[in-house]
Amino acid sequence: MKTKRKLPLGIQTFRKIREQGCYYVDKTAYARRLVEEGDHYFLSRPRRFGKSLFLDTLKELFEGNEPLFRGLAVHDGWDWSVRRPVVRLDFGSGSYRRADDLHREVMEQIDAIEEAAGEESEYDTAPSRLRHLLRALHRRAGQRVAVLVDEYFEGVEALVRGLFAAIPFEWHTRNEIARYEGYYASVFYAWLAAVGLDVTVEDSGAAGRADLAVRLDGNVYLFEFKVVEQAPGGAALAQLRAKGYADKYRHRAREVHLIGVEFSRQERNVVAFETERA
Repeated sequence: MKTKRKLPLGIQTFRKIREQGCYYVDKTAYARRLVEEGDHYFLSRPRRFGKSLFLDTLKELFEGNEPLFRGLAVHDGWDWSVRRPVVRLDFGSGSYRRADDLHREVMEQIDAIEEAAGEESEYDTAPSRLRHLLRALHRRAGQRVAVLVDEYFEGVEALVRGLFAAIPFEWHTRNEIARYEGYYASVFYAWLAAVGLDVTVEDSGAAGRADLAVRLDGNVYLFEFKVVEQAPGGAALAQLRAKGYADKYRHRAREVHLIGVEFSRQERNVVAFETERA
């Protein structure tokens, strides 16, 4: 009689699932494909869809923890003699309401990674410290560093909130600009274009126009903006789906991602930020 396995309720750690003998849906064949077929991936899935567990699986795989993968699809085709350093950033906890919250969180996580790796840096900004850390880990291991970022949209949303929170209230005095979708779309466009991204406004398709299309590394990101006082919650992402804006890119882009951003004219900021892969 087979022993009944436990359900991994609330467990997002691959090691715990394997060592405690829990049920596990083997996705390691997909992990191997990711490694063999590309370098950079944006995993867009709803919450509670297993992204954190999958990233943890990748971490154990890159670190060469072979016993955890015995009996799984990836085991016999993986080179266990190679161990890659892993840098994992997780934005699933904490509050990012203020403009400097994200920077502080990144710095704290890099502190912990540097301490564990026995590295020190004199740089005082997150990008500089991260670059230094990646170079140091690469030199030490002689292998490329795997960078895994979990709950990244918490950080992206924080940046967007900070952008709009920094707009002075005087700019809204004696005018009603914050009532209109175009105001928020314009600020968003200016921000994306200023950092050098390939941005198209009012991207036309057979059934209408997406507010913004951004092309990056062979992928396309389609944005729709709504003001919640003028449309029901979830309307931005729902329109992207219903109008089929992604259809024209299905054979021209590696991946297409839908991003619905909703603003409040009362709060003058982001109140909803939803994403999914088309």
